[in-house]
Amino acid sequence: MSKKIYLPLMLLVMFAMLLGACAPAPTPEPVVEEPTAVVVVEEPTAVPTEVPVVVEAPDFQAIFTEVIANNGKEQAYGTVAADTVNTELIENPDLLVIDVREPSELEGNGHVPGAVNIPVKTLADNPALLPADLDAPIVVYCKSGTRSTWAWTILSALGYTNVRNMAAGFDGWLAAQLPSEEGLAPAEEISTAIIANEAQYMAVKDFANNAPEGWATIKPVDVNEKMINGEEFLLIDNRRADEYEAGYVDGAVNIPLEEMMSRLDEIDQDAEIIVYCRSGVRGMIGTLALRMLGYDALNMSGGYLGWQAEELPVVGAAPDFQAIFAGIIANNGQDKGYGTMAPDALNTELIENPDLFVIDVREPSELEENGHIPGAVNIPVKTLVDNPALLPADLDAPIVVYCKSGTRSTFAWTILNLLGYTNVRNMTAGMDGWLKAELGVEEGLAPAEEISTPIIFDEKLYAAVKDFANNPPEGWASIKNVDVNEMLVNTEEFVLIDARRADEYEAGYIDPAVNIPLEEVIARMGEIDPNTKNIVYCRSGIRSLIYTIALRLNGYSDVLSMSGGYVGWEAAELPVVTP
Repeated sequence: MSKKIYLPLMLLVMFAMLLGACAPAPTPEPVVEEPTAVVVVEEPTAVPTEVPVVVEAPDFQAIFTEVIANNGKEQAYGTVAADTVNTELIENPDLLVIDVREPSELEGNGHVPGAVNIPVKTLADNPALLPADLDAPIVVYCKSGTRSTWAWTILSALGYTNVRNMAAGFDGWLAAQLPSEEGLAPAEEISTAIIANEAQYMAVKDFANNAPEGWATIKPVDVNEKMINGEEFLLIDNRRADEYEAGYVDGAVNIPLEEMMSRLDEIDQDAEIIVYCRSGVRGMIGTLALRMLGYDALNMSGGYLGWQAEELPVVGAAPDFQAIFAGIIANNGQDKGYGTMAPDALNTELIENPDLFVIDVREPSELEENGHIPGAVNIPVKTLVDNPALLPADLDAPIVVYCKSGTRSTFAWTILNLLGYTNVRNMTAGMDGWLKAELGVEEGLAPAEEISTPIIFDEKLYAAVKDFANNPPEGWASIKNVDVNEMLVNTEEFVLIDARRADEYEAGYIDPAVNIPLEEVIARMGEIDPNTKNIVYCRSGIRSLIYTIALRLNGYSDVLSMSGGYVGWEAAELPVVTP
């Protein structure tokens, strides 16, 4: 082939190839694919797991911290007097007053006018019976105060902020001679209950529905018996520190109600706990607060006052000379000759019992001068309390005291009674009367010897009596009848008191004496002005001197006993008033 032909041919082929490259590409046949199945893969359904609903237990420590803080001393610890409730009801008849006794009690003796009856154990069952307003004023009461303190506490724990507990209950209402209504007083629904805290409500409801037997109280005598038996328990005095320091039950620790919630770490939750206050209200609030917190607690009914009323021992208390003298006088009345005995009766007893403990309370020089009763021991009245080892250890041991004529022995008789001796007698007319009766006498001194190991139960009482015995008033607090008459003639200001019984007074008295018998002086002490001079007389001088000492130890500084009494006044031919 000629090279000329070959070259164009190559060019032609190359041109054709170039045209083919520039031409559009052939459309491919559609590829029909099988549809892909869409598999929805579900996560395996989880088996529902029960997630416990966490319900926080009520914080009763915080709740009671607030309740107690809002109901302190200035609010009388949530109490209100019956006469105050009566006044408020007159001013506001719509005041909600709840009688928390059982219906049978209302049927028996009525209820406070306008009150509604919701027994304490059902108080939380029907919140619709209670105000929707937690700040609404409410007064609760029961028979005497125990159940109403429960009710007060329950309502406070439910959130009510203005609840008061009527002190002394319906008994106090009746004692105040306030009006009452007969019959039942069923409560009606007054609100649509909204329970904001179900757990708190249920806990309080369960507590209210299941009150322990005896309302979580224990009697003072039972507490004392537990002490005697050596039983282990924690005794808490929840009065204020100033009250505790003025006297308390031995062994008690002072945790005031106001501090109880902040001092729980001092209270063993595994211990048996007994709480007391002054009269029982604070003790019950403290007891219920502890019980709601899981403690085993009881409230001593009647509190410290109830303990004292049972004449149980206390520590550090100022002597209650009113109560002490009330007991002394009650135990030495007319039937006991006001604690006296005649010389011949003493002589007879000494023949039958030569070991009878007889105390000559004169000064030693007087015994040296005219002797003493055979077997007597000499303890001068001013030193009678100085050495308790000279006195019998047995407070019930029979003792007879005497002096020269009867004045100092009446002081001695009173002092020994104040120390707790229960069988002391005062020989009337003293050694003068013994000699006049020509009874036997021993010469010389009769020093006393130690016969006991003294146990002083009440230091403050002992100290007060010792101070009085060591420092008797000038003239043994006596005044002669002629001096009293001169005061009357000169119209000096004083009150003359006849300490004899009413029948004696009515048979004749000294004008212008007022009759307040020895038997009534403690109950009627309010009738005697402590800021004026008082002169007391009786028949012969014994009762009036006991009377005078009683007044002096109860704060009456200017009191005198008229020596010789009414008999001596008549013997001096001084004027009397007779029927």
